[in-house]
Amino acid sequence: MRRNLTLVFTAVFVLLGLNSAVATSVVVRMSEKRITLAADALARRRYTDASGPYNACKIVSSGNAAFAVAGNIDYQKTDPMDTVAEWDARVDARQSFGLHPSDLYAAAHEWAARAAQHYSSFLAAQPGRVRELASANPQHVLVLGTFTGWDARKSPVLIFEWVYLSLMNGPVVETKEFVLSPRTLPYTTNATTQELIEGNSPRTVKTLMNWQAASSKLPPREQHWRWLEFLIQSTSEYDDTVGREVNVLELAPGAASRWLQNFNCTVP
Repeated sequence: MRRNLTLVFTAVFVLLGLNSAVATSVVVRMSEKRITLAADALARRRYTDASGPYNACKIVSSGNAAFAVAGNIDYQKTDPMDTVAEWDARVDARQSFGLHPSDLYAAAHEWAARAAQHYSSFLAAQPGRVRELASANPQHVLVLGTFTGWDARKSPVLIFEWVYLSLMNGPVVETKEFVLSPRTLPYTTNATTQELIEGNSPRTVKTLMNWQAASSKLPPREQHWRWLEFLIQSTSEYDDTVGREVNVLELAPGAASRWLQNFNCTVP
């Protein structure tokens, strides 16, 4: 099942902000002339001896489009008798961009279909594990893909693809799609980061005051993307599954993507 929705402000807070045992903070800020995508580099695995934490790039760039992943990044076997195929959400994104190099929506749909197939096979083989992964957040999202770039009308667009466990008709793995337009404030996949962006809590106020002090010491040309980094780093103070090292990619219409900060991402 897939729904195409345009969401703004409080609806985004309710529907898109996730808290998870494998949380990631992806933050996207869009304008007509620039898209900035940031993601922390801290990752963990479930059901493996090498569970982490470890550093991982969660961003894939493709021309003037990009992908970022939140949730469960990949699946690696821990038992040679395991019948579930290994997969990696970032490899799927690269292949989806390759199949649909000029159609961001088609690439996003391709990725979501692949991720849903991975988890459907996982659910058939090990339903208890998939249920446990899904229980990490109220929406039962297993993996969340963020696609951003320009559409056929040369307008900036952000697409969130949810792959989640539906308990209404199953359990069964389903997908939802949320299509978002530019706005002044950033969008994010993380509920805590969302609170810091536009909430009304004491820690929202604290973060704003801290940013005002920190930004005064930064070059003006860096402040637009350093804010996204600061939001993610501030999130890490409340969520130990979000890291302080932040990769940041910038997109512009008609131009190749450009890394503003790159700790561990492969440069195409």
